[in-house]
Amino acid sequence: MSEVFLSHVEEDAPLALEIAIRLEAAGYSVWCYEVDSVPGPSYLLQTGQAIEQAKVFLLLISSHSLRSRQVTQEVVRAHESGKAFLPVLCGVTHEDFQHRQQEWREAVGAATSIALPVQGVSAMLPRLLNGLEALGLLPGALPDEVRMTALRQALADRQQHPQPLAGNPRRSLPPARAVSQPQPSRSSMVAALGTLWHRWTRWGLWAALFCVAVGVLLLLQSRLLPRQATELSTTSLPAGPSASSLRPAPSLPGSQQVTAAPSASPTLPAKVARETPPEPMATGAGQIRATMRLTPDGPVLNGYWRVYKAEGYELGERQQVTYSAEGQFTLPVGRYVIEAAYGDATQSKDVEVRPGQITTTDIILNAGQLRGTARLSAKGAPVSSYWRVYKAEGYELGERQQVTYSAEGQFTLPAGRYIVEVEHGEAKGHAEVTVQAGEINPVDIVLGAAS
Repeated sequence: MSEVFLSHVEEDAPLALEIAIRLEAAGYSVWCYEVDSVPGPSYLLQTGQAIEQAKVFLLLISSHSLRSRQVTQEVVRAHESGKAFLPVLCGVTHEDFQHRQQEWREAVGAATSIALPVQGVSAMLPRLLNGLEALGLLPGALPDEVRMTALRQALADRQQHPQPLAGNPRRSLPPARAVSQPQPSRSSMVAALGTLWHRWTRWGLWAALFCVAVGVLLLLQSRLLPRQATELSTTSLPAGPSASSLRPAPSLPGSQQVTAAPSASPTLPAKVARETPPEPMATGAGQIRATMRLTPDGPVLNGYWRVYKAEGYELGERQQVTYSAEGQFTLPVGRYVIEAAYGDATQSKDVEVRPGQITTTDIILNAGQLRGTARLSAKGAPVSSYWRVYKAEGYELGERQQVTYSAEGQFTLPAGRYIVEVEHGEAKGHAEVTVQAGEINPVDIVLGAAS
């Protein structure tokens, strides 16, 4: 029985298989159509049974899946079965998804969506795992090598044949086309012109009556206005006080003369533009604002953050407090450990939250990027392949400490020495590479096998 049902469309199969491989390696069993469907029985029955047995419905939302009837049926089935939704946005925004698929919007409800970043699945994986844990799904036993090999082979097949197969039930519907309208006949055109002529005649009569009424009103107004102006000009107004009466009275000897200031006309107070003050922090709380970089002089990165209690952290008792992709937190006063993660590079730092204060911290990952390319010959074109990265220390002695893996060949790793293994079908190869912090470190491996 699979714990996670991965709902996707045929065009998104490479991405779905990449996510399935990552989740399986993390200890979650995933039902994926490309590997788990059985030829012969109805695919509707197979997907329905898999949804019923799963605990979490992981939905890949893309421009292709939004047009898929099969994915819509799966969403409805999961909603009716009361499954927990975990939506992943692939190239579309949350607002676009809610506007284009009202039925999905009602089914997904208030479930928080995860956007696929430009760095790929590896950058999204921490949030995905945290989402599964938040839904009450904990990792179990790791899969066997047969299962992982089947997933990798299916991914390699989709990468070699990216075009969706015709007749596949999981293929999205093509965009709607405009339907050409039949040309009207000559008799129908004559009848339509006659109808328009009668309508225009009726409208013209009403327009003429309206113009006559407006003309009469204008004529009456031109006659009455001069007469009213003449009556107003002949009406006398009462005389005002003379200039002499406005002079101040003479002051008495020995008395002080007080000059009254002219009274100002009452005016409305002018509106002063003021910035809205920030919301005050809760009593006994403060803020953390953290940034991460590959090197001290590198640009700020958009990575992933976790915050733990400082007590017991060094002893392995990691009590997670919160997590975010922004690096800004409001926390109770105390000591914490904040972890920064970007790709496969992580770094932690102790911080102290003080009441009513903003604590800023900058974490240096001391990491670089590894970009791998696999070829069948020295002058051949790059081929799709599967990559594993191990620590160089102890590798030759058989102590293979795997760091990460991917079907893309692009990694962000801490600075140091690594062994990179690559597979393409039955052909394999490996190479040693040193990752320099803040740099792009390329590695080109020639497999030396015929396609």
